[in-house]
Amino acid sequence: MKVLPLAVLLSAVLMGCGRSEPPPKSSATGAQLFEHYCASCHRAEGTGNFLKGIPANALTRLGPDEVVDLIRKGNPEKSKMPVFSDLSRYQAERITLHLWKLRETLVEKRSR
Repeated sequence: MKVLPLAVLLSAVLMGCGRSEPPPKSSATGAQLFEHYCASCHRAEGTGNFLKGIPANALTRLGPDEVVDLIRKGNPEKSKMPVFSDLSRYQAERITLHLWKLRETLVEKRSR
């Protein structure tokens, strides 16, 4: 009986950050786009996963345009992050704006 939980865990790890659902519509909000493309690795709050080496993207030091480019074009220095070249610049900007909202919330929580 211990094999089944191990198999489920292993399959979840092997799937990584990939999503099987269809992508959101082009009119989706930044939160919806973030949930679909980013949250499976960076968590819904943007806090990342330290033990897996996934950074807290809500605390990025990159500027907004750099984040948009990272989402759409990638960066060889951050080769573990998938590239989402199918996203429009506008969609990537929506994700970035949502990320900045997550940052404000995270900073506010940490200052309490």
